[in-house]
Amino acid sequence: MENNIIFWLEVQKYKDMYHSHASEESIQNKISSIINCFINSSIPPPVQIDIPSEYANKIINRMQEQGPYIFREAQKEVFNVLLKLWLDFSTFRHSIADESILPTLERKIMKRRENFERIRTGESAIQEIKPI
Repeated sequence: MENNIIFWLEVQKYKDMYHSHASEESIQNKISSIINCFINSSIPPPVQIDIPSEYANKIINRMQEQGPYIFREAQKEVFNVLLKLWLDFSTFRHSIADESILPTLERKIMKRRENFERIRTGESAIQEIKPI
């Protein structure tokens, strides 16, 4: 989920760069960075965001195009995934005080990491963690 959010934000930055008439080199570097990080990553799996592989292939094939819409379908798909989770997040957000949100999320993330590590090493998970 975090990658989806970061991808969406980076595409927004790319579009801002494009519309502010940044140099072609800067724009191409941003396109390459987004693709190498999220769509054709050297870290498995190559597609690090929630998009169909045909979207990823289409973007890779259009990599040299410098237009504001190169990531359009992928960004829409990621937005749809995030939108589906918005109600749960909104409910969570309103059920907790502002100053407690970050510590609560960090605790959940640490428990999840601990459980993944235990499972990876062959131990059983300590407890079931409810989705946020």
